[in-house]
Amino acid sequence: MHPFLLFVILLIAALSPNSAGSEQPNAGMMLQEMSTAIRSLNYEFNYIQADEQDIDSLRYRHVILNGKTFAQLLRMDQLRVEVRQNNDQISYFQSDLTPFTLLGTHIVDAFPSVVFSDFSMLSQYYHYIFVGKMRIADRICQIIRVLPKENNRYSYFIWLDEVTKLPMQINLLNLNGQTLEQFKVISLNMDDNLTSFVQNLKAPVPPLMKLPEEETVNFDWFPKWLPAGFVDIPPNEHQLMHKKKFLASRFYTDGLFSFLITVSPVNKKNNTESHFQQSRRTIQTQVRDHIQMTVVGEIPLSTAKRIADNLILKINK
Repeated sequence: MHPFLLFVILLIAALSPNSAGSEQPNAGMMLQEMSTAIRSLNYEFNYIQADEQDIDSLRYRHVILNGKTFAQLLRMDQLRVEVRQNNDQISYFQSDLTPFTLLGTHIVDAFPSVVFSDFSMLSQYYHYIFVGKMRIADRICQIIRVLPKENNRYSYFIWLDEVTKLPMQINLLNLNGQTLEQFKVISLNMDDNLTSFVQNLKAPVPPLMKLPEEETVNFDWFPKWLPAGFVDIPPNEHQLMHKKKFLASRFYTDGLFSFLITVSPVNKKNNTESHFQQSRRTIQTQVRDHIQMTVVGEIPLSTAKRIADNLILKINK
């Protein structure tokens, strides 16, 4: 959707009779209610997920039964992809791949990560703004803007079902207000018969995938500048051997967006720089003094470049 058209629609919603003259809802509390609803309710979504390159049609079912979480994500078109959750076991099935299982609390592919965020903590770095109301999938929704306090990361528009607090539409916007990705519910089902699919999820799960072992290399490096709120997640440094070359990496997040910094020695003599961006994902690579550093993640290109420009590093010999 064109950003100006989106602005006009939201302005009309904000000035509607239902919102005029009434006390504005607590947008932060509404977002916390969304995060609770997405984990605790029984529901089925048919929805689309679109970015600049592609659009997918998916179905997601979620049930809490006897204190355990069961869920299923199914791609409805083209190559069949299914993800099943049996409490803390997340299993992936795809016709051209060997099935495998990972440990986790939810299916990360099902929703934009914003729905699982700690909005109380994020309030240090983001504004939560109630915009108005609008109808999505024949349900009245409350619209909330999640806006960074500093102009170095993306923002969100979130439409919440007024009754259930489930997310009905989520738009990820770039620094210019253009939509990079969209999650949009076509139909919501909260029928009591939803638990019938759980029996299929209780079958034996595929083998648990083992993560690669880490190698040790003595890197001395750190980012001199990071956007406010981004911290590295322990273990603070991952060190791997890739194609007979050491690769050190650190993972950073502010609780909403994340990125990875990797450094490794290279044989290139000249300093070079390159970048790539698709939807929310940015890759910024620089080579300086025989060391290649790459910033990969959910941040604008200008932010990734500033991080790379301010990376202090060397290899201790």
